[in-house]
Amino acid sequence: MASLLLAQVPSQSAPLAQADKKLTSAQAHYAGGVELARNGNFTRALEEFQRAAELDPGNPKVHNMLGVALSQLGRLTDANEAFNRALALSPNFYPARKNRATNAFLQRDFTFAASEFKDLARLRPKDLVPRLFLGLLAIEGSNIQKAREHLLRARQLAPGDGRVLQALVRVYFILGERQLAIKAARQVRLSSNAKRPERFELGVLLAQFEANAEAADIFKDLWNEKPGSYDVGFNLALTQYRSEQPAAALRTVEELISHGVQEPEIWNLQGWIYSRMGRQDSAIASFRQALTAEPARAEHYLDLSTVLMNAGDWLSAERVISEGLEKDVDKDRLYVQMGLFYKRNRDLRQAETWYRRAMETNPSNEAAYIALAH
Repeated sequence: MASLLLAQVPSQSAPLAQADKKLTSAQAHYAGGVELARNGNFTRALEEFQRAAELDPGNPKVHNMLGVALSQLGRLTDANEAFNRALALSPNFYPARKNRATNAFLQRDFTFAASEFKDLARLRPKDLVPRLFLGLLAIEGSNIQKAREHLLRARQLAPGDGRVLQALVRVYFILGERQLAIKAARQVRLSSNAKRPERFELGVLLAQFEANAEAADIFKDLWNEKPGSYDVGFNLALTQYRSEQPAAALRTVEELISHGVQEPEIWNLQGWIYSRMGRQDSAIASFRQALTAEPARAEHYLDLSTVLMNAGDWLSAERVISEGLEKDVDKDRLYVQMGLFYKRNRDLRQAETWYRRAMETNPSNEAAYIALAH
């Protein structure tokens, strides 16, 4: 009897041993997924988390991280399903609620996001994320003073957080607190924790509010870190041009071109830089390059004709506008430009005809109404 009992032991403990082995394997996949996610490899991380979920379907942490990976890959609906599975297993699992609320914000489900983040802020008053998103939600609702209040609380929790500071920069600008906005932007620029995408977005934000010199400083830092990056280089040249640094802007454009960039907008920007420097022949040549490279874009005809008018070459300016009108482009702005041409030649009747044609083509063209009023 004793020997029989001993023989039965392995068969009774085998399911438990197998379960332990599955659990250990699930933990290994989960740990591997976390490491891959930390390194930004979310495609591989997703595979690891999916395998962990198969082996350990009752673990809310696994489903939460599965949702995180799906969110990073842009699959927000699938991510929300994963977060919901985590919350079905553990209704008070805070990370899954926070991640689901973040996705709701990204999907513009502001009512649900606001409700969740208010509750989360009450549950974890020292977590900056709910305060950050309550600030962002207030911006979306145009309640800028309330946004300022939430974001300042978030800043107290994490003084150097780039996301909070960038949102504050926007709020300060909207409220007309320009010096505070620039001071906060400089803090992001000097922070060793600020990531490259955050700094790039900050540069764009500064340029939107015409803080072009500060924006140029940020893009210059990014350019020095990674010379030849087109998006950085173009924005650097543009903000240098806007901040009255034409020589520096020209050097940036020339460096981009030396890297093989042949984008029409580069030739266009180079044209305006040359024009500001008084090098009109070079400006005209650059605008013609842009026009040749992209003949279906009205802006090139507008810009080239404007420079020609400023140079006093009325005949060539008229030819360029007429050339644009023969192309398949948005013509209402070219109609306004032709009206300005006739106005400068003191033919007001013809100018009015062209302005009215622009208004008939595009009733929302404000420039046409203003020109006609003048």
